Amino acid sequence: MIKCIEKYDLEYNLLWRREYPFMQDLDRVSQVTIAPAKDDSFAISYSTPTYQRRDGVWCTFAPIVAKFDKDGDLIWQKEYEGFNYRAFRNVYCLANGNVLTVGTNEAKDTQSSGIKGITDVYISLISPDGRLIVERYHGGSDFDDLIDACYIDGVGLVAFIFTQSRDGSFSASQTGYPVYVLTMIDDGDLSIKWQTVIDKYYPHMRISGDMIHLEPYNDNSGEEIMVDFSGNISS
Repeated sequence: MIKCIEKYDLEYNLLWRREYPFMQDLDRVSQVTIAPAKDDSFAISYSTPTYQRRDGVWCTFAPIVAKFDKDGDLIWQKEYEGFNYRAFRNVYCLANGNVLTVGTNEAKDTQSSGIKGITDVYISLISPDGRLIVERYHGGSDFDDLIDACYIDGVGLVAFIFTQSRDGSFSASQTGYPVYVLTMIDDGDLSIKWQTVIDKYYPHMRISGDMIHLEPYNDNSGEEIMVDFSGNISS
C-alpha cells in the first residue's frame, strides 16, 4: 500500500517525506501516477480498485487528482465520486500550469457534452488553481479503452485507443469490427485534431524526435511502426 510520498536528490539523500489524509491505511494496493512540472512542483493521481471484503461488503474509493509545490505541500486536490480507478491513468503537468488527465472510465454524467458508452476514454483539463476547465468523454461504442498515451509539448495528447465504435467520436470502422485508433487531442479544448487507424494491437508507445513509435511485445511478434505528428504512418 502507498501511504506517503518521498523526494530524494540524485545521490539518494532524502529531501522530504509527506503523508496525506487521502492516502488511506488500506490493506489493498493503491495506484499512484506522479507527473513532474518544470518548476519542480508535481501532480499525482491516486486511486484504489474496488474490492469485496470477507463479509461480502463492496468497498469503493473515489480517485483523487492533486497538485503539490516543490516541497510537497498540497496546493489543491479534486475527488472524483463515481469514477473508477482507471479514469486517471495518465497525468501531465503542462507548461502553462494546467494539469491534463486521461484514462478509461465507465460513463457518467459530465459537465460538458460528449458521447457516452459503457466505457469511454475520459480526458480532463484542470487549471493551476484546481478548477475544472473542460472534460470530455470520447467514445461511442459499448467498449472504448485507452491502451497508452503520451503528451507532446506544443503538439497535444496522443492516445492509442481500442474501440468498437462505428459512429462515435473515434469512429474508424465502417464494418463494425473493433479497431485500434491513434488519436491526437488538442491540449486546449480537448477536441480531436486527427485520428489514424492502426491495423493491430501495440502495447507500448514512446516519442522520439518528431515521431510516435508504437512498439510490439518483446517476443519478436512484429516490427514497431512510426507515425508523424500529423498522423501519417511511416513506411
